[in-house]
Amino acid sequence: MKIKLLLILIFVFTCIIQAGQIKYDEEYKKFPIFNKKSGKIINYLILQPGEKIKFNTTDIDTLLIFSRAILNGKKSYLYELISNGSQKSIKKKIKSSKVSKGLNGKRVSTYNKLLYIPKHKKEKFEIKNLSHSNILFKIKASNSKKNNYKIEYIKFSPHSYEDEVILIINKKAYTYYSSKSSDIQLNLEGPIVLKIISRGILEKEDKKISYNFKIYDDDELLEEFFEKASKSKKATFQHNKFPSTGDVNIIKLSEGFHQIRIKSELNENLIFNFYISKSSVEIRQE
Repeated sequence: MKIKLLLILIFVFTCIIQAGQIKYDEEYKKFPIFNKKSGKIINYLILQPGEKIKFNTTDIDTLLIFSRAILNGKKSYLYELISNGSQKSIKKKIKSSKVSKGLNGKRVSTYNKLLYIPKHKKEKFEIKNLSHSNILFKIKASNSKKNNYKIEYIKFSPHSYEDEVILIINKKAYTYYSSKSSDIQLNLEGPIVLKIISRGILEKEDKKISYNFKIYDDDELLEEFFEKASKSKKATFQHNKFPSTGDVNIIKLSEGFHQIRIKSELNENLIFNFYISKSSVEIRQE
C-alpha cells in the first residue's frame, strides 16, 4: 500500500513539473523591483532599445506578459511580439508607479498586462524592444511557478550615528537615527538585504520636502536615491516638529564584508530606520 501511494505521489509530482513550461533561449539580465506595499521583490527582465527576448512554451493555456518602462520622460513605449510567424506591435502608456521602484532607486512605470492564448502545444516567442526606453518584462503562465518572493526583516541598529529620534506610529514607538556632522555607518556581512526607511523633518505641517541621499560601500558610491515627501498622517514626534511620510528602499549586498555609509547634504533634516533580511542572520548562525 505504501509503495502504491509513493508511486502515485511521484507520478503527480512529475506531471506538475512537466505541465506548463517557459524556457528561455539564454540567461537574460534581471532587474529586481521592490513593491513597498506588499514588501515583495519581483524579478523582471530588462531589454534596452533594440534588444530581444526569445523563449519557448510547452502546454501553456494562457501566457501573461507584464511590462513596465524605466522612467525617462517618455509618455509611452513600444514592443513587438512574434509567435509562429505572427507579428504584432504593442504600444503601452507610461504612468509613474507610486508603490514600485528598482532596487537601484530607478523609477519605473506601473505595469501593463498582455494576455495571449497559444494556438499550439509548443510555441516559439520573441519580444523586441522597439522604443527609446528600457523596458522591463515579466512573463508568466497560468500554471507556472511564481518568481516573486517576500522577505522577512529584523530591525538593525547602525554602528555609527549621532542621535536617536523616537517616532510614534499607531501608538507604537520606533527608533530612527540621524547624524548631523558625519555619515551614518553600518557594518554588514553579505549576502544580505538591507531595507532603508528615510523621512524628512518638517518645520511646518503644510511644508513638503525633496531630498536625496547616497549609499557608499567601502567608500565606493553604490546607489543614490531621490525622494519627495510631505507630512505623515500616522507618524508623530514628541516635540513640535513634524515627520514626513517614509520612503522605503532596498539594497542587495553580495557575499563578504560591507562598510556602508549614508551621506546627505540634508543630514540635520533626515532620519533613518534600518532592517536586514532575517534569513541572512540565520545563515551566519549555522
